[in-house]
Formats: sequence, C-alpha cells, structure tokens
Amino acid sequence: MEDPNLKVLIIGAGIGGLALAVLLEKAGIAYEVYERASKVRPLGSAVQLNANILPFFQQLGICDDIRKFGKPVEYTRVVGQNLQSLGQIDATEVEQRMGYPSIIVARPELYDLLLSQVPVSKIHMSKKITSVEQDLSSTMQPGTAVKITCSDGTVAHGDLIVGADGAYSVVRQHIYDDLLKKNKLPASDAKELSFSHVCLVGTTKELDPERYPILKQPDARHSILMGPPKMRYSVWCFTVPQNRICWFVTLQMQKASSKSKEEKLVNNSEWGPEAAEAMCQQVKDYKTPYGGELGDLIENTDKTLISKVMLEEKQFKTWYDGRAVLLGDACHKMLPSGGQGAINAMHDAIILANMIYDIRENTTPEIADAFKKYRDARFAQAEYHINTSKQLGKILMGVSFWDRIIRKIALNYVPKFLIRMAMDKQGVYQPQAGFLPLFPYKGFIAPLSQEPCKRYVEKQQRQAEQTNQAQRKATEAAIVEPKVAAATVGL
Repeated sequence: MEDPNLKVLIIGAGIGGLALAVLLEKAGIAYEVYERASKVRPLGSAVQLNANILPFFQQLGICDDIRKFGKPVEYTRVVGQNLQSLGQIDATEVEQRMGYPSIIVARPELYDLLLSQVPVSKIHMSKKITSVEQDLSSTMQPGTAVKITCSDGTVAHGDLIVGADGAYSVVRQHIYDDLLKKNKLPASDAKELSFSHVCLVGTTKELDPERYPILKQPDARHSILMGPPKMRYSVWCFTVPQNRICWFVTLQMQKASSKSKEEKLVNNSEWGPEAAEAMCQQVKDYKTPYGGELGDLIENTDKTLISKVMLEEKQFKTWYDGRAVLLGDACHKMLPSGGQGAINAMHDAIILANMIYDIRENTTPEIADAFKKYRDARFAQAEYHINTSKQLGKILMGVSFWDRIIRKIALNYVPKFLIRMAMDKQGVYQPQAGFLPLFPYKGFIAPLSQEPCKRYVEKQQRQAEQTNQAQRKATEAAIVEPKVAAATVGL
C-alpha cells in the first residue's frame, strides 16, 4: 500500500496544535507549524487532566513526567466571602473507578512538555497568516493544494491545512468566507462570538510554604471563592508542585458583549498579557479561598505572564471545507468551569490524526471524507462538554439569585451516585492514537471501545507475514543444511 505523502500545515502552536504536531511526528506524516507569536511564553493558569486524556499521555510515554509536575484533586471546595463553606465536589473515587487520578498541572508546564516533543525546526514563529488559498482541482500537483501567506512575505504550500489558531481563527474565516459566497454557511456560524465573563490568570513563582501553609498539602487544594453577588466575581486557586499557586479570577459582565464591541479593550481573546495590568489593579483587594488577598499572588507572579482573556462559548456547525479543517477553540469554545477546553483540543488532535493517517489517496474527496469522519466523531462529545461547562459555570461562577440556589443544591444535596455517573461519563471517553499500540485501561469502569487505524492493522499484518516468511526460510535452511552436509560426506 502506497503512502499518500501528505504535508500538513498547522496554523497555531497552542496545546491543540502541538498535540497534533506530536501525533503527526509519531505517524511519520510531514507537517509544519506556523505561530503568529514571536516567541513561546508560558501563559495561563492550571489544566485539570483526567482519565479521558491520561491514557493518551501513557501512549506517548510522558505520563510519568506529568505526574511529577501535577497534584491530585480530591475535592473542589467552594467558599463564600468570609471563607465559610458553600459545599464541595468529591473526586476521591475517580482513580479507583477509572484507573487514573484527576491531576491539576500548571498549564505552562503541560505546554512545555508537548513543545519538547516537536522538533524545533518544524515550528515557525512570528508567522501571522494574512491569506489562505485552496486549489481543489484534480490537476494540481501534490504538495500545492493549499497555500498560506504570512505578513512577513513567507509563503508555504501543503496538501491540507489545520486551523488550530483559536477562537478568532484565520483559517475558519477563510472557510466561512468561501462558504458564505456559495450560500452554504449556516446562519448560526455567521454570528459573532459573544462573551459574558472576562478572566485574569497566572501562576506564581515559588512561594514560602511557611507563609502559605496550604502548599504543604499533598493534594491540589482546588478551591473557589464566590465574591459578594453585587461584585459578580469568583476567585479560583490550585496548588501545584514547587510551592506554586495557579490562580484565576472571573468577572461576570452586566451584559454580554462581543469582540467587535470590545476591540479596543483587549487585543484579542487569546492567552496574552495585553490589558492585564488595569485588571490586576481592579481585583488586587479581592480575597482568595486560601485567605489573604489576590494582590499577594499577583505580586508573586511574573507580570509578563499574567493574561487577561474573554470567556466565550459556542459550538460551530461547520468544521471543514475542501482541504481545510478546524481544531480546538476554532470550532468549539467552552467556558473554563468544566476544565475541558484544552482536553477537547487534544481529543480533536487525536481523532484528526487518526483520520489523516488512514487517508489512502491524496485527493480532495478522500481528504474531505476524512474530515467528515473527524467532525462526526467529535461533534457530540464537544457539544456535551460545552453544555457541561455551561452548567458548571452556573454552579461555580454564577452570581444571580437562581445561580446561588442551584449552587447550594448541587454542592450539598445531589446524591453521590449521580456525581459518580457524571464523572464516569466523562472518564469513559479515552481516545488514543490508532497508529500506536493502544494502552490498556486500568480501572474497573471500561472505557468506550476504540479500533486501531486500518492502515496500522494492515501494516502490522504485513510485518507479521514478513516475520513468518523469514522464520519459515530459516527453518527450511536448518533442515536442508544437514542433508547437504550428509550428501557431501557420502561423496
């Protein structure tokens, strides 16, 4: 079976784009990554890793590294302005049931770990994409079907393009502009992203555990403080190894807005330090769930690594067109309350890499069919996590009267078996790379079944057949040699 010799252009070097790059590297598929930022900056707060992604890291052989810079989550505690308990979510049975703990890691360290798996020569920085073109004709030469142009004049060609470039994706804009001209774009996809929260995030430098005794605890001490209803904010804190605290504060706006309305407020919605200083001054006197004021944590955080972002949520219906496809926030944006934004981006990368691996011919119909299978496999899961994040957002970030009622019920009166069911539903979805040996499940709750890639199975069968042939030849030679030797002696 011939290799289709595809070259993939990945736009965006975020967690989703890097995960895809790592997978294509493992699969032996040519790719290049183009990132608009001038350098990699370890931005962001924490990421919660569960059974739905840790088996994939086992496949890659980096799960032990993740455990070193993470802490397990036993409870999510919610407190009021005076640090009085408002309730908690129990996660102590997760590892027993699913085989993996729930681990809090600093987002910058997860990013750096993925980055270390990608050759430096394949990541191109300061490449702001100004145009995306597709040639879908049957006469085009391999490696020329897609073309990107950057603001510095750089031009790159490939066979397919992946938009992993965030909520305001240039690749998505290209796809949608093209479909809009053909009157094929769903009306909901043409609508602007809206947001109702702004968020400030950061990870402190190493702190003195005598001043912050919470750092001595073995678990991540995932805690959330709900501010007074009139002030409309919540403060989230997590402890991670090396005596650091990941933190973020959310402010709920009086009225939902959009990027076009707030263009001058922040540069864009991606992780970046722009416009953070003013918000730092605004929130520095807020209390934290560990006691003390948020300003203490801000003072112990590198100012260039504090980010102000908008929190949008939307499920786009259109994920691909021709040889261009979307991944992560570019096709589904969710609130951080469910802790699944980065996880879903990596899930996208896994399923997309599997579909690309199984492409047999470098033709537009074959590639579009692979993209359709990818979208079909991921759409419902992404939608589920968007809805779950929205529900958790009411519980963990909501400030209205009814949000407070829902929070009280959810954190104190929902039966444990219902919480276990919800965690199980999230944990059984454990996609892995179908062109690598699948890592067996470890808990007593079996994950959803997954088949290896067809080309991978065929490759294994060919290798097994070659091994059998070599063994048969060796066996025949061993039988023939003594006969020849005996005949020679007789002569």
